Amino acid sequence: MAIIDETLKTIGILKDILANGKNNCGKDVEQYFSRDNEFLDKVTSSITLMDSDSLRNVLDEFRNLSQGFGSYCSDLKYVDFLIDTLYKQVKEQFLINR
Repeated sequence: MAIIDETLKTIGILKDILANGKNNCGKDVEQYFSRDNEFLDKVTSSITLMDSDSLRNVLDEFRNLSQGFGSYCSDLKYVDFLIDTLYKQVKEQFLINR
C-alpha cells in the first residue's frame, strides 16, 4: 500500500502545480490543463483499481505524453521530475500486480 500512497501523493502535488500554473496563465491554457488533469485522473483510477490492463494502458500513455505536459507551469523542470517519478511509481505498481 505504501507505493499507492506515494503515487497518490505525487499526483496530488502535480495537480496543485497544474492548477497554480493555470491560474497564472488564465483561460488560454484551459485545454492543456484539462488534458493534463484527465491524464492524472486516469492514473489515479488505475492505481486505485489496481487493474493490470488499466496500468498497462497508462504506462503506454506515458510514452505518448506530449512534451507540453504542464508547459504552462513556472517550474517545468519540477513538473518533468514529478512525471518521471510518477512513471516509475506506476511501473512498479504494474510489476507488482502482474
